[in-house]
This record gives sequence, structure tokens and C-alpha cells, in this order.
Amino acid sequence: MVERSTAETLAQEIAGTIGRGHSGNPWITLSWAQSLDGAITARRGTPTTLSGDESMELTHRLRAMYGAILVGVGTILSDDPRLTTRGVPGNSPRPVVLDRELRTPPTARLFGDGYRQPIVFHSNDVPAERVATLTAAGAVCEALDDTGPGGLSAAMARLTAHGVDTLMVEGGGTVLAAFLAAGLADLLVVTVAPVVMGGYRPPFGGDGATDVAAPGRGAVRIASPRYAYLGDDLIAFGAPMRGASASGLPS
Repeated sequence: MVERSTAETLAQEIAGTIGRGHSGNPWITLSWAQSLDGAITARRGTPTTLSGDESMELTHRLRAMYGAILVGVGTILSDDPRLTTRGVPGNSPRPVVLDRELRTPPTARLFGDGYRQPIVFHSNDVPAERVATLTAAGAVCEALDDTGPGGLSAAMARLTAHGVDTLMVEGGGTVLAAFLAAGLADLLVVTVAPVVMGGYRPPFGGDGATDVAAPGRGAVRIASPRYAYLGDDLIAFGAPMRGASASGLPS
């Protein structure tokens, strides 16, 4: 039987599973919410609230445990998130954005507090004026030579150089798939809301570098998964069983 829990208790239990990174990378946790039929939003590029209040509190408590929080530029453009902890104890993590073409607007809300200095990864051929604009807004812009295979691993090594030893990845779907396909995940925390809605399902499968279950690779499974109810939501978490692969930097 799956037990009911509170956000504080469950956050403490998950905190006990956080360890040290490996191969020069931070400890990486992937966290997302989905419907019963696997959708993360009603329509790609349109924000959809799936988690209940208790699950949202858990997300904020988890954020407070990490040195940095990462999303793709698609999430910035569609949701304009603050990526902070709100209403729970602890500091907000440092924002990190994967943004190949440097489309993050300087008015994005993650620049709002003026002290966290978001790190934005981009390709090395973006116009210099875009770099200057975001730098003036408070970002640390990091150019990557490789935005194909190996680019994601290079970005993680850069985060370690910035002193980031724990990283929470919240999406969107393409970013989550890239981390899973690259074997760059130490912990999964998945919230399943009791709703069937169709909508956008992240590309966790299919052709290309983000095909998580490509031939010879096998499906990603949670080893010894743990479950708990928060309100009406089911939380599943545990370490993924990984395979070796490579992935590029999501655009």
C-alpha cells in the first residue's frame, strides 16, 4: 500500500538519497509532473498546472536543496518562471538555461532578484550583441564549442567549475529526454496527477539522440522505486538504471 505523506516529510526522505556527482559532473536530479497518460502540458508551449498544492510545495522544498536549477529556453519563453523557492525555508537555486540560439529575453523573471546570476549555455556562433544584452541583464553567458554529441556533458563540467555540485532539472520535455538519453541523471522525482488529458508528451522516445530506449540501450527504469501520495498526486522517485550514450545541447 502506498502511504500518504507531507511535503516536508517526503522532501526529507528524498534529501537522504542525494549524493555526490561523478566524472566531474554535479549530482543531477530530474523532476517533472505528468498526467496519467504521460502528458506534461495540454499543448506544447502553453503552461498547464498539473500538480496539487502539496506537490508544488514539495517542488519548492526540493529546489532549496540544490545549488542550481536547469530548464531549456522553451520553458523560459512559455512559462517565464522565477525558478525560486517560495514560502519554504532555504535559498533559491542558481538558474541555468540551455539556450543554443540565445533567445532568453533580458526581461525574463529569473533575472528579477539581481543576485543569482543565471548561467546561460549557448552555441559559440550567436551574435555578440545577444551575448552583450544578456550579460548586461545579469547573466553569465557560456559558449559551447559542441552543441552536438557531448555538448550536455561539457555543460555539466562547466557547472562544476562554477561550484555547482547539485543540480535539479525541471524541463521541458526535450531537455529531460536529453539528460535521460545521455545517462546524466542520478535521481528521478516524478509527480503523477490523477488526470487524463491527452496533450503534449515529452519526446522520451522516437528517432535521434534523445531516444531513451534506442536499440541496445534498453528502457530507463527506476531502481527500487519509492512511492508516496501527496494530496491526490502520486510521487515516484529513485535512481535510474542508466546506459551509456551521448546527447546534444537542446535548442
